[in-house]
Amino acid sequence: MARVKTDVMQDESEYRLCDWRVQPALNRLTRAGAEVRLEPRVMQVLACLLAARGEPVTRDLLMQNVWGHEYVTEDALNRTVSKLRKLITDDLGCDAEIETIPKTGYRLIQPEGATAPAVPSPTKRLSYRGWLVTYTVIAMAGLVIFLVRTRHTDPGLVVTTDPEATVRPLTTMEGKELDPSLSPDGSHVAFVWEKDPGSATPQYHIYVRALSSETLLQITDGAGHEHMPHWSPDGNQIAYAEIDDMSCSLLTVSSLGGPSRKLADCDKYEGDSMGWSPDGATLAMKAPESRGIDFLNVADGSIRHVTEVPPTDQHDTDPAFSPDGTELAFVRWHASGVANIYVVPVSGGQPKRLTFDNLKVEGLSWEPDNRHLVFSSNRGGPFGLWRVDVDGGPAERIPQSSHGDYTPALSRDGKLMVYEEWTGYTNLFGFDSAKPSADPAQVTFTTRINWNPAASPDGKHMAFASDRSGSSEIWVTDRKGEDALKLTAFDGPYTSGPAWSPDSQHIVFDSPAVDGNFDIYEVDVQGGTVKRLTTAPAEDRFAHFSPDGKWIYFTSRRSGGWEVWRMPAVGGDAKAEQVTFEDAYYSEPAADGVVYFSRDTAEGVWRQKPGGKPELVVPDLEPEDCSNWVLAKDRIWYVQRPERGPVNLASHGYVAGGDGQRFVSLPMLSYKSGLALTPDGRILVAQVVSDESDLMLLQR
Repeated sequence: MARVKTDVMQDESEYRLCDWRVQPALNRLTRAGAEVRLEPRVMQVLACLLAARGEPVTRDLLMQNVWGHEYVTEDALNRTVSKLRKLITDDLGCDAEIETIPKTGYRLIQPEGATAPAVPSPTKRLSYRGWLVTYTVIAMAGLVIFLVRTRHTDPGLVVTTDPEATVRPLTTMEGKELDPSLSPDGSHVAFVWEKDPGSATPQYHIYVRALSSETLLQITDGAGHEHMPHWSPDGNQIAYAEIDDMSCSLLTVSSLGGPSRKLADCDKYEGDSMGWSPDGATLAMKAPESRGIDFLNVADGSIRHVTEVPPTDQHDTDPAFSPDGTELAFVRWHASGVANIYVVPVSGGQPKRLTFDNLKVEGLSWEPDNRHLVFSSNRGGPFGLWRVDVDGGPAERIPQSSHGDYTPALSRDGKLMVYEEWTGYTNLFGFDSAKPSADPAQVTFTTRINWNPAASPDGKHMAFASDRSGSSEIWVTDRKGEDALKLTAFDGPYTSGPAWSPDSQHIVFDSPAVDGNFDIYEVDVQGGTVKRLTTAPAEDRFAHFSPDGKWIYFTSRRSGGWEVWRMPAVGGDAKAEQVTFEDAYYSEPAADGVVYFSRDTAEGVWRQKPGGKPELVVPDLEPEDCSNWVLAKDRIWYVQRPERGPVNLASHGYVAGGDGQRFVSLPMLSYKSGLALTPDGRILVAQVVSDESDLMLLQR
């Protein structure tokens, strides 16, 4: 519904609500030294109802008086009235009631004698009847002007709902352009650019450009990677995160460039998650080692913890303030690849869950009506842009979005949206372990993502995860990558981690398909019914058969943290037993009963003999490569990341201590993609063949 700007009443009166003194000009209620602050719109609705002295107030009059020229729907009024009712009941302990008058509006009913102004204003005012007539005339005049100006268009449309909105490329440079953020006036975009993707040490810095110009202004040049620029509400500053191997800093810099100012330390793993409040006083962020969302007071640097993450979930990310500053949207990750959207009042309260897909969410942005969120998700297969109502209901696909769309950023008026469009693909390659100088042989040939290779013990087949069908599924091919067969059909969940039985007849893998909780599954190599092997209320991942086929080893959080467990090959939680007790994330069992494992929080590949203590074998495996290693007969193949130079495929003997031996460089290794070893000595890896990200502009 469109609203034409009028001279909205500035109420200087003071009223009584039960025994509370209501001061609209100060947006507060007071009683016996206690004070309750209200959002401006909530106070404006309350003032209108109080001024009516128990008489009905129409919805149109409330909309006109409170929202004026803004483009909002009547649901904005519904939500505001709902907040006001909750305030009266829960916070004020008042006997007043807001009655809904069907097809008309609302009226406020409260105890006798409490509606009169507490402190009459010296300024002469219209009576309620005269005030009502005046504003009805203003509203009608505004409506006529609105109809003449808009004619056949729907001014309630924003770019995400306008079927005639157009998409065009905004940036097309070589490398990756990421993390777009629109300036408050919608004229400029700040973003991250990996300028030299082919260099040995590519870096991400912050750039700004006008939407109407191709000229770039680099505004940061730090030593670490700089991510997630966010404009301050006044447009003068840009907040961002600088992350290196050891630390994360939250900084601000002038939108014109210049020296940066550090605001606080942030979490080195998720510290680039942030959002600026509409008043510019607060940055939602993640303090060091914080699992939830924190509020940073920009003026004094103090930090207040906001969201508490349940023990069954991992962490909260992507905070975004609503345009009116009353609510915070965020993404809660239950597990890797399993996330949902929540909103919580900024003032505190219980978070409300909006999505129930248990898939990935990559970026959030509010529409100007304070009622809808735009986000990126793989809920429909490939990543696309979606829209959800914070009051509930199913999410809707934004029709202009394609596959590979991430991180949407809307302008304040909702007429522009910038987002990332990714193009690229990953295929499997084989390295001959006996010929270091030989070029790798490509073994899959698709324009989609293929990863997590696993070679069958008989050398005839390989299994892997792929999204070639639109969602992550388990596939099997012959050793040449031909005769592909899809073994699963979950159509959405992050299914991955295939591993073979010793007889090459069965494959185990993990998926959050049932309830968002990762469990272990098994499927016959010829296809057929998928069998669920674990059902415990905890994450179970990374399954491997023991070499004799009697046990399935896997990693689980059922004891609290990640540890290695094992169960009989037929499955069953009742007979599962814990193997490690000092933190283990990814594991493989050896023929002699020794279990090798890595950690996602510390370097190295470790081993533990039955009943023994963990021993460090490979010291130079980084936590980010915790699943990028595989056992061979006389050595461990793994990914090695030197402080300088390219990433390597390396090998290490079973004698503990010392760095491994470099075999060949892996300049385009896919993240946490896993390694596999074939019986004839080929090491299978997932390599990025093409990887590009441009910014797209959707506009009305």
